[in-house]
Amino acid sequence: MGMAHRISEKRALVGECPLWHPVEQVLYWIDVQGPALFRTDVEAGVTKRWSLPEKIGCIVWHVAGGLVGAMESGLYRFTILGDTLDIALHAEGNLPPGVRFNDGCTSLDGRLFVGSMNDPIDGTASGCLFRFDRDGMSEPLVTGLVVQNGVAWSPDGGTMYLSDAHRDVQKIWAFDYEDAGGTLSNQRLFVDMTQYPGRPDGATVDSEGFLWTAANEAGKLLRFSPEGELTSHVDLPVARPTMCAFGGPDLRTLFVTTIGRDPVTRQLSDKPDDGCLYALPLSPGGLPEKPLRY
Repeated sequence: MGMAHRISEKRALVGECPLWHPVEQVLYWIDVQGPALFRTDVEAGVTKRWSLPEKIGCIVWHVAGGLVGAMESGLYRFTILGDTLDIALHAEGNLPPGVRFNDGCTSLDGRLFVGSMNDPIDGTASGCLFRFDRDGMSEPLVTGLVVQNGVAWSPDGGTMYLSDAHRDVQKIWAFDYEDAGGTLSNQRLFVDMTQYPGRPDGATVDSEGFLWTAANEAGKLLRFSPEGELTSHVDLPVARPTMCAFGGPDLRTLFVTTIGRDPVTRQLSDKPDDGCLYALPLSPGGLPEKPLRY
């Protein structure tokens, strides 16, 4: 297992959602609070940045091309035309005032599962998990979340993981998933993160079915077996990782986004590594992210 190294000089206030695009062979990531979209050509060592009109929670790639981002007022299609980012409404969000979308991920059958949370965070458990498919946005599938996070899928698509990163919760759950109706059932505790360092932020699953979670405030990535046992960890050069995702031509690089915002001033930290994008070689590798099909 190698060491994590910085691969972009550009910094984010709240870096999130690294997404390896299997067609373009580049890495996309976001700044939730910037708000901004980044595109990093890892081989060329070049990162481009586009400002966004609303805070953004996550991005996925669409089977018809381009990206879809979950912003404050709904889902939006992102199409890059040269150096210009074109943004168009994809689906209405219909969230109440003061609530925005946060972490999300596509299922193997091409539906988007994305959660919501209060912004700013005030400890209110008003967050929910939704499904987007050909019928648009579902009714809440999971309720009572404070800082929804960590949506990830087992390699066979039959298990979905979900976390709540708030310091008063710090839990990771597993659900059974039935793709015929896009339904979740059998919610159970997967990991009680109060027993480990850090809060459970974004997550991904490797090719062996082990869950990697970003332990925010602990400067670590933690790897859990399908039975919820901690098997290994990676130490990072920054304290607040937010999410990890596999990428690279062989999917054997783990990319990690981080928080760059000082918790007191709310501006960029004076620590130059905070908010940057990191990468480390890792074996076993990961699985390609599935496209949104609706």
